[in-house]
Amino acid sequence: MSDLYTKIFVRTPGSRADLLGHVRTALGGEVDGWTLLADNVEVDVDTNDDASSPPEKVAELDAFLYFPLTVEVVGVGGRIELEQYLKRVGSLMTYLHDRGMSVVAACDWEDQLPSGGRLR
Repeated sequence: MSDLYTKIFVRTPGSRADLLGHVRTALGGEVDGWTLLADNVEVDVDTNDDASSPPEKVAELDAFLYFPLTVEVVGVGGRIELEQYLKRVGSLMTYLHDRGMSVVAACDWEDQLPSGGRLR
């Protein structure tokens, strides 16, 4: 796996297929199943297995861990620099948020993403 990896937790009333459509519109590229390949990133849209079983009490800061969908963004083959990668992830997050979704990124550089990686 690439060192450039971000998992984005997404809360949306839409389906997994709807989210994949938004990701494709935001980033371009080609879809293969639930994976999008675009400009040196591979993006997987998936359901969050933990979404159906949150504990009784969840601290508000940790509630994103139970959002229903996830988007995993991986830099492909070392052909993308961190700055370019962060721009791609940040633009995807902003695009999704502008369409009414809550998005929270989990990665080593959350503080370099829009709103510290939390757009709700």
